[in-house]
Amino acid sequence: MTEATEKLIETLATKFGTTAEHLWGVLVRQAPISAGIDLTVWILFAAGVIWGWLRFLKVLRSLGPLEDSGDAGVAIGFVLTVASLILVLVAVLTASTTAAAFFNPEYWALQQLLP
Repeated sequence: MTEATEKLIETLATKFGTTAEHLWGVLVRQAPISAGIDLTVWILFAAGVIWGWLRFLKVLRSLGPLEDSGDAGVAIGFVLTVASLILVLVAVLTASTTAAAFFNPEYWALQQLLP
C-alpha cells in the first residue's frame, strides 16, 4: 500500500471514529458480499431475459409465420434484444470488478478507496 493510500485510510478511519486496520478489514470483508450481490443480479437478469426469449419464441410459433405476429411481435423482439445486449454489456464491463472482489478482496478494497 502506498503512503497516499495509507493516509487516505487513516483520514477515513478518523472520520468514522475507528482504526485504519478495522476500516481496512471491513472493506476486505465487504468484497465477497458485493461480488455475490453482483453475481445474483446477473443471474436473475439473465434468467429473466432467457425466460422472455423462450416465451417470445413460443408465442411466435403459435402465431405461425413471423409476418403474422404484427407490430407487437416486432416490439417484443426488439425489447428482448435490447435487454440481451444490456445484460452482455453490463457483464463484460463489471466482470473484472466482480472477479477481483471474489479472488482478490484487497485489490477490490483499494479500488473502493482510490478515486
